[in-house]
Amino acid sequence: RRRPSVYGHLKKYRDLSDASSIELGGTYLTGSRDADADFEVNVFGIDATYLNNLTPNTKLKLQGEFYLQQRDEAISIAESRETTHFDRNPWGAYLLADYKFAPRWSAGVRADHVRLLDTAASRHADQGVSAFLTFYQSEWARWRLQYRHEEKGKEKTDDAVMLQGTFAIGTHKHQLQ
Repeated sequence: RRRPSVYGHLKKYRDLSDASSIELGGTYLTGSRDADADFEVNVFGIDATYLNNLTPNTKLKLQGEFYLQQRDEAISIAESRETTHFDRNPWGAYLLADYKFAPRWSAGVRADHVRLLDTAASRHADQGVSAFLTFYQSEWARWRLQYRHEEKGKEKTDDAVMLQGTFAIGTHKHQLQ
């Protein structure tokens, strides 16, 4: 009750043709960063998704999102009297392309960039790129093999290979319907 936050998201969907559509969105989040009830942190976001059914079995999805944070304070003093300097306007964004080339297969790529909040860190941004291959086993099961390369400023890079299984249980409407 002492730390309220308010979140809102608006979406607008439009068919561009029989085979393509676009969805645009806007997000707003505000809240308190400490024990008082003041709204010191505000986050603004925009997103867009473009879908194109190229043929009955092939589809293209392009998606992107951008977030900007606005903070009232640029420094914070902890109980230990250490001062932390913050970027008052950190931001992050991603772009994604997903191409469904067969009824049960798709491949894609995603790029991310995030400005860090703590300006005293030895790096000011993290960025990464991922490539993935997805197999739709059924309308209730999906398998994804993904490679991710991440650069954490000038400190280090990180490479990972992941296998993900997603299973839907219970009553639902499948995304392909």
